[in-house]
Amino acid sequence: MKISEAYNRYIVCRIDGDNGSANTGQYYKYACRSALLFFGDINIKKLNEKKVDQYKAFLKTELKYAPNTARGHIVCLRTVLKMCQCRGEKVLDARTIKIPYKAKTVASHLSEENVKKFIVAAGEGGRGYPKINRVRNQLIVKMLFVTGMRISELCALNKDDIHGAHCVITGKSKDPRPCFIPEDVERMISEYLEMRSDNNPALFVSSQGGARRITARNVRRVFRRVCSKTGLEGVHPHTMRHSYGVYMIDHGVDIRILAALMGHQSLNTTKIYTQIADPMLEKEYRRVMG
Repeated sequence: MKISEAYNRYIVCRIDGDNGSANTGQYYKYACRSALLFFGDINIKKLNEKKVDQYKAFLKTELKYAPNTARGHIVCLRTVLKMCQCRGEKVLDARTIKIPYKAKTVASHLSEENVKKFIVAAGEGGRGYPKINRVRNQLIVKMLFVTGMRISELCALNKDDIHGAHCVITGKSKDPRPCFIPEDVERMISEYLEMRSDNNPALFVSSQGGARRITARNVRRVFRRVCSKTGLEGVHPHTMRHSYGVYMIDHGVDIRILAALMGHQSLNTTKIYTQIADPMLEKEYRRVMG
């Protein structure tokens, strides 16, 4: 079995077949491309520890992948090999592949002042830019911040998912979780929907005609446009999710409650926001170091 066939079989049988996330499937396709770039589409039985070690180095030195990205591609290869083993293929034992340690990262976020600045700029007009798009863009940015939802969750929302001051969303774990909506965002949603004349069930559509549900690419394009207007560089949709996490911790929300609100399966994921928002860290440092 060739490497491409092994990855595709994993995607079809283990991801699509188990109703896995579309994002996970895309990630495995991305990992497959890097594997093919290094190994070529050879028979997967020809892989050995030495070649895999060289692949690890290739990801870091040639492709210049960040440590956690390179780690993710190695995890994908290991998982595909494990599937082949389970199917009786004589391939490299997946257990011999050492997974690099996951690098700890600090979430990038905006201050409250810059969040407000970004939201205001998202609704500002421009020549030839229709009002419905300005209302939609501002609503998207604000909703990402006040709910902390992921971009994929926002794009998947339907109009009938909104029930007044709350909605229920299904995230990466496939477990539904509550999502609460402030009154001003309720009003913005009503205003936006009243401007729509289409029958698309999606809460957000990509064009005035409402022919297509909005995509993650559309949302990222909105953020790039607002970045150029505000001078705030490198602000992405996920930046709003991080900003939400920091804001909630900074305002005294218990970490367990925040984990539930954000759909985290592990408190370790949520703890990163406590490290950012905790004012005692700098206070203690200044006390000792001056």
